[in-house]
Amino acid sequence: MADYIHEQDLITAADYFFLSKRVPDGERLKALVEHLSRYNQKELLPLVRLPFHGFVTTNFDRCLLDAYAAANGKAALDFRRGDESFKQVQWCTDPFVARIHGGTELATSIVLTSKDFETLSGDSIYLDVLVHLFTRKNVLFLGCSFADPAVRAVFEHINKQYGPTPPGLHMALIPDDVDHEFIQRLNRMNVDAIRYDAADHHRAVWEALDTYCSKSSTPIATSAALAETAIAPFAAAKRYLASCYARVRLSGRLHPLREAVVEGMVSSIIQSYAPKGVAEGDVIKAVHRELGIQVDAARELVGVAIERLVEEKLCRGHKEGGSRKIAWSGEADDSNKLDLALNVLVESAIDRAVVQEGLHPKRDLRESLKSFFREMVLQRGWDLGAAFASNRALEEINIAKLLHQTCPFLSLTEVESLKRVCNKMLATPTEAEAKVLAELGRASFALELAIQCPRNTLFHSSVLPEKVYLDANVLMPALTYGHPYHHVYRATIERLRQATAQSAGHVHIIASYGFLNEIVSHRRLAIEEVEGWGQHFREGIIKEALYYGTANMNVFVGAYANVAQTEKDLEFSDFLNRYAPYSNEKELAQWMRQRGVIVQSDNQMRGSEYASISHELQKAYAADLASGKSVRLIEHDAVQISALHSDQQQNKRSIFVTADKRLREMVARGKYKFLVEHMVSNVGLTQMIDLLVGNPGESRGLANMLWTAKSSTKTEEVRQYLVALALREYDDAMAMEMPVVVEQIAEEAVAEADRLGLRLDTDDASDRRRFLQFVGTFEDKFFGAIRERIERREG
Repeated sequence: MADYIHEQDLITAADYFFLSKRVPDGERLKALVEHLSRYNQKELLPLVRLPFHGFVTTNFDRCLLDAYAAANGKAALDFRRGDESFKQVQWCTDPFVARIHGGTELATSIVLTSKDFETLSGDSIYLDVLVHLFTRKNVLFLGCSFADPAVRAVFEHINKQYGPTPPGLHMALIPDDVDHEFIQRLNRMNVDAIRYDAADHHRAVWEALDTYCSKSSTPIATSAALAETAIAPFAAAKRYLASCYARVRLSGRLHPLREAVVEGMVSSIIQSYAPKGVAEGDVIKAVHRELGIQVDAARELVGVAIERLVEEKLCRGHKEGGSRKIAWSGEADDSNKLDLALNVLVESAIDRAVVQEGLHPKRDLRESLKSFFREMVLQRGWDLGAAFASNRALEEINIAKLLHQTCPFLSLTEVESLKRVCNKMLATPTEAEAKVLAELGRASFALELAIQCPRNTLFHSSVLPEKVYLDANVLMPALTYGHPYHHVYRATIERLRQATAQSAGHVHIIASYGFLNEIVSHRRLAIEEVEGWGQHFREGIIKEALYYGTANMNVFVGAYANVAQTEKDLEFSDFLNRYAPYSNEKELAQWMRQRGVIVQSDNQMRGSEYASISHELQKAYAADLASGKSVRLIEHDAVQISALHSDQQQNKRSIFVTADKRLREMVARGKYKFLVEHMVSNVGLTQMIDLLVGNPGESRGLANMLWTAKSSTKTEEVRQYLVALALREYDDAMAMEMPVVVEQIAEEAVAEADRLGLRLDTDDASDRRRFLQFVGTFEDKFFGAIRERIERREG
């Protein structure tokens, strides 16, 4: 080892360190970590005060993280290869530190030997992160030893994946003792090399940092301007959104979404040359440049896409001068298709604004609203991609911010009105709105995912699961007709079955017997809730649906509220007998088996780690006083997680689908956090199947799933409820007077509810019933005030 270190062959020296059989691996790694855990973070304070969005290192210690917290008064996000969170780097908009070659917390993740470096070339997530940083960001290389094999490996991977001239401009501060050959390599990689005197332990660099920091008093953590620039750019997405939307729309739901997006990008490039043709090689270069992938990989994607476009008679190929030229032969109206889709949303928003808000559109509002909806679609694609890639909950859209950016001429009052209109549109879209929102959401999501992590999205051999475990919070909507997500879940599961059958495999949809108790209990609570309304139950639950939305109600009550809108004479007991004909776990298990769901007992599912997992979960929930989860429900989760663990130990492809965000967070905190990668959200399952094989889910449920929106204040919630109530009895005269009255009554109702201590944001059925009965006392006053204004105007 000493000989190789002397020769600067550090990787071979590391190979010998791990080859020795005299020291157990545990002791070897422990010694390595102990050595790397000794550092003085104070030395790096000037470095981490620099106004950069993120700090990327090939080192393994926590020195940069500790220094950042000390210098900025808050912790940076911690990403390291080998951890599930590493694939979130591309989507991060907060300050972060990324240890791209592993960290001391997980010694086995450390990249040190030649074998470790070889595995990097096959790690699609690592390569996506690396190329994203180099092609989408401006990078300053500082403090790197360019003799370090890890640093050189980074450049070699970038060069291999992207080529010698990636876009963007980067800078490297390098000591004057670096060899000239490496300077030339930096220039080929579009890195501007700034040389400095390396004497006295690189004093020139540290003095420069001190000088800069003394003149700049605004750290990155508090800089609003820097926070704005940290938001991901949508330049590439804007170029291809129209064509990708057109392909997603024309390809149909049964076509894999990731293939439709590539076809959209290729068709956009070909159309840009119309009516002339373009050399296939130029299309390949454009895809290579946009996605940051190898030329050979781009050639594979482009070849398949052109073949499909030719089949559909949208383009034609011919030989010219030894190369193949492609010409567009379809209608070159992708931008028009996107404009027409956006116009549906614009006109609908204006109609809603006139009726709900009494807002009369200004001359230039339509064009500005089109820009608003275009930006909203692009932003949603980013949000959906980030949530999917990092397996976390979907965030709400900041509608007010987008309105201020795209409609600067609007007053604050008008922005608030349009914000309410858009929130209502996303929460309860019409059939036409839902169709457009679903298609735009799918296209934007897949496009952004392809741009940000192309290797993992387009080439990673994502194998369909052998087993899909369903949590009770997914099982109930999937099995209950009338629930907003019923058709989406059923279509997703059925599409998964079809796809696995075609690939000579078979997927098992499994439910834990313990979860059946939760479903039966939920059904019993639904009966109690209906009985609590008494003779007014039909009117009462329809009003509850108007206020809370059927997706946020008891599954059975919400489903009935939807079905009862069309089947006026359907009683709740008849609804249960028809769509949920069971009263205990045994009957439910038999009913589910008839529908292709395998029900397994706790004994069948408990893995060897059950006791340990149960202990971990109970500790995590006990520390979280706000969770309110019973021991019995925690035990059900522990059984399921232990089954998932057993499958992973046996290399079985299994996933656990759950809408319980808190459960995923709890598992991520403990020693079984590696299992989070196999815990998929309800939205994530739908997105995964859509990407890989296509998804035939109906538009309304899919739109509700992709475009979550909610009111921001109590007054706004009551206001929207009163509007929805009035629109059920809609006429022109009422529409003219409603906007003025609704504001006053909503504020009055909320003030009185606060005085009486009534809760609006509750899941308790009796609390909801009391609140809605209270709001009902204002309904007569609301309609009376509207009638009074109508009579006064008519008089």
